[in-house]
Amino acid sequence: MESHAASFPGCAEPTGVETVMVECNTLLSELEQFRKHLVQQKKEHMVEMRTYQTRLRAELKALEKVSKKGDTTDDDAVHHLRSSNLPFHTAVWNTAKTCKGIKGFNLSFQCTKDEKHAPNGQSSKDENPPPHGEKKSHKNEKKHKNENRPKKSIIVDIVADNGSEWIKVSTITESKILFELAENGWHQEEDDDDEEEPENKDDFPTLSLLVLAKDLQRAAAACVQSSYSRPRVRLVLPKLISGRYPIIDLLLEQIRATGTMIQCAPDLPQPPPALDTSTLTHMTIDEFVDFTPTLNIDCTILLALVSDLSHQEIIIEPEFHVAIRRQIERERTDQVMPSLLWPAMGERELVCTSQAAQRMHEIVETIGTPSEKARTAILMGMDGNGTPLEKADGNKEDEAQGEDNKGDGKDGNKAMIAAFQKYSSHQVPSNWKIPIRTIPSTAAEDIDIGALPPIAKKVKESLTPINQSVFLFGWKEGVTTLSSNRTVVRTIMDILCGGSDHNGGGDAVEVNGADGEAHGEENDEGEEKADVVKEDDDEKMEMRMNGLRGPQIWLCPTARSLLGKEKSRR
Repeated sequence: MESHAASFPGCAEPTGVETVMVECNTLLSELEQFRKHLVQQKKEHMVEMRTYQTRLRAELKALEKVSKKGDTTDDDAVHHLRSSNLPFHTAVWNTAKTCKGIKGFNLSFQCTKDEKHAPNGQSSKDENPPPHGEKKSHKNEKKHKNENRPKKSIIVDIVADNGSEWIKVSTITESKILFELAENGWHQEEDDDDEEEPENKDDFPTLSLLVLAKDLQRAAAACVQSSYSRPRVRLVLPKLISGRYPIIDLLLEQIRATGTMIQCAPDLPQPPPALDTSTLTHMTIDEFVDFTPTLNIDCTILLALVSDLSHQEIIIEPEFHVAIRRQIERERTDQVMPSLLWPAMGERELVCTSQAAQRMHEIVETIGTPSEKARTAILMGMDGNGTPLEKADGNKEDEAQGEDNKGDGKDGNKAMIAAFQKYSSHQVPSNWKIPIRTIPSTAAEDIDIGALPPIAKKVKESLTPINQSVFLFGWKEGVTTLSSNRTVVRTIMDILCGGSDHNGGGDAVEVNGADGEAHGEENDEGEEKADVVKEDDDEKMEMRMNGLRGPQIWLCPTARSLLGKEKSRR
């Protein structure tokens, strides 16, 4: 049979160890270039790529070992080259260079095992064989609270589009599929151009590729993004060409019927994109792209915006709490204002509920340093005596021009920015929309959730009054809420979604750590390589099927306490 391994760049059979080593080094070099770009954008913590890098380095090390033997034409060397995983890794990387908003490589999710569709009568534990003989990564089986169905791990090669797309690459060949068909009882006569097709498509053999697609769809169905939608699934098949074998086309049809998008060799760009600035920018995650024009700021973020830790270099004192020490150390590299909070807010309008503003004022007045109190007054549009500050002349002119011209004056808040700049070592963005507008909010017990899905009642009951005012307001108004309160966000997501998926960076569904409500504190920063995805119960599934959305929340991956809290302990 004619080989089509070269139909996708990087998938050709290796011709020599030196050539393969050059390809591997080139791939590693480009991956490192992408990592450095993420570091430059201060987004390296948002993209999981360590496992992928580790496997590539292991591949290179094995190739170097073969090269050192000298004779690369002996049977062992040839066998190693032909069984190399490099074509698969290269196909993954070439696919990644066409993706936008990459969140990670080689991420593990869980789905329930489909016992009745194990191929060739085998147990489903043998499903989803990894490409090129790579070892499968299995989680310990867990039982769902309503079911006793066993679970299995499934690897997603690329999570892209800010988490909304899962991409699986398979370098399976036509001959491998035909062999698997033969094992399942499908045979083709050599002089027969028309292959046997099942009379009932439901009787089509459950081949490994079809099992893979079904597993991906089950895992995706159990995984909800911060947008409360399941990820799309794409299967990339760089060694297959549709239209050559009717029986293989039927297999692809069955896979598409699961909701999986398929890309065969002719559908892939040839050659793959060069790794230039445009490609790197396209690949880089933009966690703020779906933010609403108005942002709802909760108390933890309000405190972070005025904390001394966020705006000046602090010398660690022996009596500082361990959480404060950690925040000071992280600030030296993270710089939460220029790298996270100011980019997140951008030019958007900023609002907060009256309860959040009141709680912030109480905390700042009780334990805040003079500089933290000064920042609070400017941020909230108040002077030291609680009197509203006058807006800059540019803003007055804008208001006089009417609604159509609101916001046209770029110098509208110059006075506020200049005042805040005196209390920050960072360059305050000129487009920052301060002061934050306080929205009068209803008492917690009187909050009307009638317009929200029925499950909102459970959410409300799980929250304290101040958090009810913040998160239910954002949900009802359909605006993005910014928070660093890990515990509250995790509680909301668990109620609505039954768990979390694997997300890097500041996404609402990555919530490891503990509550920092009063001062934006954070506890242990456990790092999760692959979260276990739980299945939905009926109420959560009904919410999704009806297209209802939960609150849009952005969880800041780091928090800042007031330094005044520590000084008051001395």
